[in-house]
Amino acid sequence: MIGDGLVITLAGMLVAFVFLGLMALTTSAVSRVVRRWEPEEHLPADRPDDDDAALAVAIAAAWLRG
Repeated sequence: MIGDGLVITLAGMLVAFVFLGLMALTTSAVSRVVRRWEPEEHLPADRPDDDDAALAVAIAAAWLRG
């Protein structure tokens, strides 16, 4: 009885650590993408205002690559 609770607790902790690890990797990937992103003052004046959409696509691509 006590052993079952211990196994369930340890399994829950393992799942939590895996989730936190994935969150850390995602945060790292997003920060790398954002660091590479060109600041707006360096963009040409005639460029359409699609920076937010492009950033969202870049973040999603980085997240999918892992």
